[in-house]
Parts: sequence; C-alpha cells; structure tokens
Amino acid sequence: FGYAFLKKEVQVTSAEIGKPSAPPPGLGLNTILVGPPGTGKTFTLKSEYLRYFEGEPKRYRFVTFHQSYGYEDFVEGIRPTLDAKELNGGLDYSLRSGVFRDICKAAEADPTRMYALFIDEINRGNISKIFGELITLIERDKRLGAEHEMRIDLPYSKDSFGVPRNLYIIGTMNTADRSIALIDMALRRRFEFKELPPNPEVIQGSDQGGQIQDGKGETID
Repeated sequence: FGYAFLKKEVQVTSAEIGKPSAPPPGLGLNTILVGPPGTGKTFTLKSEYLRYFEGEPKRYRFVTFHQSYGYEDFVEGIRPTLDAKELNGGLDYSLRSGVFRDICKAAEADPTRMYALFIDEINRGNISKIFGELITLIERDKRLGAEHEMRIDLPYSKDSFGVPRNLYIIGTMNTADRSIALIDMALRRRFEFKELPPNPEVIQGSDQGGQIQDGKGETID
C-alpha cells in the first residue's frame, strides 16, 4: 500500500474558514486514512480536515460506503418518485444525480475554493460498481484543466462529465476488516494512503506504560 505517516496536525484559524486558501498540508487530492479500529480515522476527518471546507455554501459531502451502495447512489441513476397529488398515489421514475456528481458540479462552478468528498469505510463498497468508468477521471492529470483532461458522457443523462481539480476525495479504511483484501487495484493505484497507527500515549494507564487495571488484580495491555 505504501503507507505514509501523518507527521503533523492540521491547524486552521477561524479567519481562514470559508476563504480561498492553500490545500490542507500533506494531503493529496485522493487520500485514504488507514488504521485499525479506534485510532481516530473518522474523527480525524471531522476534527482536522472538515474545517478546510466549511463556510457558505457548504463545500463538502459525507458518505459511507457499504455493500448495497452503487453507481446510481454515487453518480446518477433512475429512482422511484412518489407524488400523491400528480400521480394519485402512483409511482413514477425520474433521473437523479448522486452525491459525487453533485459535489463535482458545485466544485466546477466555484474554482477558486477547495471542495471535498469524505468517504467513510471506503473499503466496504464495491469500487467498480460505485465509481464505474469514473475511476479514471479522479486521477490528478485527468481532471478538468489538467494536462490530460478527460470528460465522458454519463450513461443515463448523456451529459458530459469531468472531475474538477479543486475537489478532494478523502476516505477511511479499517485495516482489521477482511474486505481490505478485496480492494480494487485501480483504487490502490489512484489513492495515497496515510496511516493512523495506535497511539499508546492516549491511554497511559496506571503505570504510564499503557497497562490498565482490570479490577481483578490483573492488567490489560
């Protein structure tokens, strides 16, 4: 995976929130935070990186991948619509854009500011099913305005679509999950991986060495 350690905390002043600014230090456009359970991956997303994209309008979206999540949820798809007034309680179907297309559209319309899509548990989703043909477009040199800019026609709407250069895609991955073994090679090649290892200093224990009394005369390491 080529893990790299997070070497410093992200700090942003209140005056910087919502203003055009440099990207978060040490963070690539496509980054996945990896580590065992309880090391603060989701907490890091919210407490450190989220602040770079706050303000009006909201410049981020948050989504969690799972086995049932698909292209129609992420990019666009045909979804049922229930309108009691127009359809007399019947069911209709309409084309709806997903969270990824929505944030890309917002970022493209506001190129002077940074936008972000936060994906929790990215390894639990079927990457091929969710990203589809768009997995190529998230590469740095394939984004809009880049050297090898690429656009595609979306399968449902037939609209021309590309991924803007001011959109960060930041995910989390649980290394204790068996699904990590099935991570698509296309994802591994396009994302940087930053490790959040356990920090024993957070829990010093009674002996300042990370051991905690279990109440039965024994210790838990």
